[in-house]
Amino acid sequence: MRWLIFAAACGLIAIGTGFFLMKGVLASDQGTPSMIEIAKAIQEGAQAYLARQFRAIGIIVLPLAVLVFVTVGVVVGTASGEGGLRGEKSDFVTEASPPATKTIPSVRPTLNRFLREALPLLPVAP
Repeated sequence: MRWLIFAAACGLIAIGTGFFLMKGVLASDQGTPSMIEIAKAIQEGAQAYLARQFRAIGIIVLPLAVLVFVTVGVVVGTASGEGGLRGEKSDFVTEASPPATKTIPSVRPTLNRFLREALPLLPVAP
């Protein structure tokens, strides 16, 4: 029972940390105008890709769910079709979301500082 409580507490801490980090990313700058333009193009491409993927998976999952529904029963068939579609829909929503486009600009200052400090320390081959 203690392990269950420990696992639940770790889960709640992880969710809280995720919300805290999400707020920081959403509040950060989107970057230069060219970065914003590139991010929008990437987002548009990701949306198109995921829409196509969702359509392809739907062509496979829906007939399979009907087959399971007819052969096994109402409960299993409904759960199979719903779960497959819900899983794919969650990818569709999260992969091309606006917070994903803010990651690079928020890391950029840190990466620049790291490269300025770390590269002079690298040994140069003769």
